[in-house]
Amino acid sequence: MGIDGAIQSLVASELKIPAVRAAARFAAGLEVGDQLASLCILFIMAGYLAQKPRLVKTSAAALFALAVGGILVQAFKYLIGRARPGLGLGDMVFVGPHFSPSGFDSFPSGHTTAMFSLLAVFCRFYPGFTVPLYALGFALSVFARVVTGQHFFTDVIGGSVLGSLVGLFVATRFRGFVESPAVVSQAAAAADREARALKPLAEILDLAVVGLFSGVVLLFGSGLDFTSASLGMLTALAVYFLARHLGGRETALYAPLVLSSCFLFVHVSRTLPADTAWVFFTTLAFTYYSYSRVGGRKGFFLLGVAYASIGLGLLARGWPALFAVPVFCFYEYAAAKEERGSWLRGTLVPHTFFLAVTLLVVFPFMDRSVFSFAAPAGDFFFNEMVAKTGLTRRAGKIIYYLPLLAAALFPWSFFAIAYFTIEGKRWIRAQFIDPKSLLLLAWAAAVVGILPFVAPASPHTLVLAIPPLACLLAGFIRRELADSPRALRLSLGATLVTAGALVIAGVVLLRMRPEYASLKLAAPFAVLAFFLVAAWFLRDRRPWPGFFAPLCLGALAFYLSAIVIALAT
Repeated sequence: MGIDGAIQSLVASELKIPAVRAAARFAAGLEVGDQLASLCILFIMAGYLAQKPRLVKTSAAALFALAVGGILVQAFKYLIGRARPGLGLGDMVFVGPHFSPSGFDSFPSGHTTAMFSLLAVFCRFYPGFTVPLYALGFALSVFARVVTGQHFFTDVIGGSVLGSLVGLFVATRFRGFVESPAVVSQAAAAADREARALKPLAEILDLAVVGLFSGVVLLFGSGLDFTSASLGMLTALAVYFLARHLGGRETALYAPLVLSSCFLFVHVSRTLPADTAWVFFTTLAFTYYSYSRVGGRKGFFLLGVAYASIGLGLLARGWPALFAVPVFCFYEYAAAKEERGSWLRGTLVPHTFFLAVTLLVVFPFMDRSVFSFAAPAGDFFFNEMVAKTGLTRRAGKIIYYLPLLAAALFPWSFFAIAYFTIEGKRWIRAQFIDPKSLLLLAWAAAVVGILPFVAPASPHTLVLAIPPLACLLAGFIRRELADSPRALRLSLGATLVTAGALVIAGVVLLRMRPEYASLKLAAPFAVLAFFLVAAWFLRDRRPWPGFFAPLCLGALAFYLSAIVIALAT
């Protein structure tokens, strides 16, 4: 018996304590490639919000190293063909190259390879953490893979060596990218110009457009449920005032239209009104908070109103509604960059006071289902489509929620990708995030990075990220997208191709499996594709972005046709 067999015998005979076994299984979950990739994405988001370009670049390199290590370790596993401990064949049984997933894939450990490929990249650019991180990583790998009986000790050794080599190679290739100094502009980047005073008649007209569009879309999208439609329309109006404060009149007009046409925002109005109430009160809290930044007595009063909105959100959906509080505190710390004592007095004291008052008032009414009315009747086809694509399942990993969020933003998904691509490049060059955008980014990042792991009814929770993203996209459309032909063509063309592909898929499925009645899924997308074609031909019109109105009308026609088909069948 070799060292592997001796260690396995020791583990099997001495480490039978249930708590130890449970801890080992937990440690094994931490080393899964999906979890490590999620950690890298969280670091990218944190570095972006904290304006730490080195952390963002290092995390991106680590994510690439995870992918490379994952491919190589699978190749080695099936070339070597070592039997796993669970087969009971001994510690030195090899079958050589094979293609059968029959347990002969023990060497090297894939979990350990993933862990060390990530550690090698981070330790290359943050060498002060090398010894503790490598020691912790190796101990975690042994505990997670050997104690659970999934691998031999030498499998962990091999995985650590392979992962370290992959990480060092990737770090070497990314060295110039990570360590290159960013180009900082000579003059400090100026904040967005202050919103111009709106004439009463113009503002009434804007509000009428927003109310009419969002009301019609949400009323029909919710299956004629007036409670959910009303809450959704109020959310759109709150987004209007939030975008007006942060970006001006044109942004304010675009933002609620983008919000009201996003797929998941409309779909959530088909579920319980508690969901739409939570979204509304959270949006209202961020709106009042943004206005409270003017300071003085007025700002103090508006901050209190923001916390009152958080309290109503607590009644609607419970404790996850409190996520707005740390976002407020983080934003003030990141935007102000004040001394610690000044920040404690100016931020934590008033927030602690209002939070305590809110909890004291709301706590007696918790768990009374204040906003739990009956769900809308009927079963409309986009409910089925969402369920089939996984939007009503609890995935639990951020790497799964990012593509789900992209689907939730449809038909604006590719515009959001263009925004983050262009803004990310600009930020890396300038090392600067506009403070007004920072609040919205922190809001969306908290929803995507934290709430899916703790909030109920995930991933409906992702709908809370749509209001801030709608504001960001509205500013992007107003300022830049109309003057960026390549990004506009790619975004609009990808949306058109997606809608067309779904139409073709529905027709093909009808031929193959007529019982699915797939044309009722394809017809609304055909209507949307028609408007997208019109948007394509009008994309260069000025001064209003010519593609915007046809795309919004296409979303409206999509939901109207969906409800007509659902009621007729």
